[in-house]
Amino acid sequence: MLRLKQIVIWIILVFMIAPAWAHAARSTIDAIVTELREKVSQEIPYEFGTVEEVTIVPDQKAVRLICSDNPESVKEILIGANSQHLFIYCVLSSGSVTGGGGTWGEGPGSFRQVGSSAAIGMWECKDEKIHVQFQLTDDDNAIIQSYRKLERAAKSFRKGRFSQRVKDWGALFDNTELIFRRLTPAKRVEAFTRLWSTVKFNFANFDLVPELNWDNVLSEYLPKVIPDQSNDEYILLLQECVARLKDGHTSISSLWGSGLPTACPPLRIRSVGGKAIITEIAETEEIKSSSIKPGDEITHIDGRPVQELLQKDIYPYIFASTPQGRDLMAYPILLRGPAESRVALSIKTPKGALRKASLTRKSSGLYLIPRPASRSDFEYQDLGDGFAYVALNTFANRDVVQEFDEKFEEISHAKGLIIDVRENGGGSSSNGYAIISYLIDKPIKGSKWKTPQYRAAFQAWGRAGQWRWYEGDPSVIEPRAGNRFLGPVVVLTGVGTNSAAEDFVVALHASKRAEIIGERTRGSTGQPLQFSFLEGKISGRVCTKRDTYPDGREFVGVGIIPDVEVHPTPADIAAGRDVILEKGLEVLRTKIK
Repeated sequence: MLRLKQIVIWIILVFMIAPAWAHAARSTIDAIVTELREKVSQEIPYEFGTVEEVTIVPDQKAVRLICSDNPESVKEILIGANSQHLFIYCVLSSGSVTGGGGTWGEGPGSFRQVGSSAAIGMWECKDEKIHVQFQLTDDDNAIIQSYRKLERAAKSFRKGRFSQRVKDWGALFDNTELIFRRLTPAKRVEAFTRLWSTVKFNFANFDLVPELNWDNVLSEYLPKVIPDQSNDEYILLLQECVARLKDGHTSISSLWGSGLPTACPPLRIRSVGGKAIITEIAETEEIKSSSIKPGDEITHIDGRPVQELLQKDIYPYIFASTPQGRDLMAYPILLRGPAESRVALSIKTPKGALRKASLTRKSSGLYLIPRPASRSDFEYQDLGDGFAYVALNTFANRDVVQEFDEKFEEISHAKGLIIDVRENGGGSSSNGYAIISYLIDKPIKGSKWKTPQYRAAFQAWGRAGQWRWYEGDPSVIEPRAGNRFLGPVVVLTGVGTNSAAEDFVVALHASKRAEIIGERTRGSTGQPLQFSFLEGKISGRVCTKRDTYPDGREFVGVGIIPDVEVHPTPADIAAGRDVILEKGLEVLRTKIK
């Protein structure tokens, strides 16, 4: 299986230019492979590790290398070109295909990872022919030398139009070590024990997972990390381990990615009342022929009930503090799988009709969905009748405060104000508190916090209480100098409201300055400790701080509970209704009256 974070620019390039050769109606990998096979004029036996030289005539001739047994189970290699691009595709015994290539007139070659090996193509053009040297090898020295030859070409492409779509080639190597090689048992044990001890001495929320004994986790997982396994299998094991902490601010990742496939059909799914509801679709021919619409429920995937799939295949790897936070992350990836594979769906419409559909997973599936203009960090709208609407979609930068200030003259004249933080995933609490200062005429308290403290001497003396809490006072938010808005405020929340956005809501809620309308928030905040092991190959974070309401009321692991809970239905989604905003306006009108 290929991992997009492990490969280099030519892999991205081939997917970008494939339609130019295979045409719109035949733009899949299978179509390109079919065209290559139609042009094959020479078949050559190929031994793994050897360098094979072939000559390609663009648009006329392709070559098939028939492979002997090899570690990656590659059955054949197809090499061909059109007037601009040269393609090299490896076909595995399983039937899956991995390909790469580039503009043969501009670059010296291509480099693609195949399992723990590399498919290396070097070429030069002469007399309107392309002379290719190809090698499929797992020899470290050969791979590194070939990579270095191509590195300069990659740098030139990074300055061009693909610069925002590719990773630095240097991410493929750590000095002379290939990161896609299997980690040794010693390295796997080292990373796991570092991870375990980092959590042991820093995690702030063990009391929220009383069923988990972290000391037992060490003895449980050490025997699992030692046996031979791929890097993907290993990172999945670590993710499974960390997910047991049930914390949205504690997670782990790697340069190999998640270890799970990422291709999906071009549609979006969310949990609505515990059901997998389609919220957005792409207007592709396949989607149109399936008659799938927003508001439809997916009940089965490849014959399996959705809840079974979630419980067995997805939930064990999700980092989340609450069920709603878990579902926010889990439902959108229900349909993911290998690129170009098909997935069978059982669909139930809002009116109860049942039907079947079969869709193709695309590497760029989500990018095919037309999106409204990208939401900015700050949005303002006059809703009429004296009501103002402000969306604060992030607290990650100070610009949102500046934009709020620039619009404040208009906001200050409103009868009532709606603040929407449903899409705010957090950032810095100070930015949220700065906006609150415009809405108050006396100081109010922010979140109260605490962090675990370990007293080593108590452990040495055999005394109880080696662990204790260090408790910090709540932040105090002061009113700003000058004009302030003191009319009624409604805050719209949802499961997308997270971290610093929850700190913002807590301060307004606890002080009774605003009424909270919508769905429960994600229920995860705190200060994460960032870490990395094995020279950055594995990285992550651990939550070190526990926040509560000023009076000690918990929201981490629960979510902020709105004063008025509103939940969209599948029918609302099908109709495009924003029932949470509608309820917010209703509440404001009541307050004004």
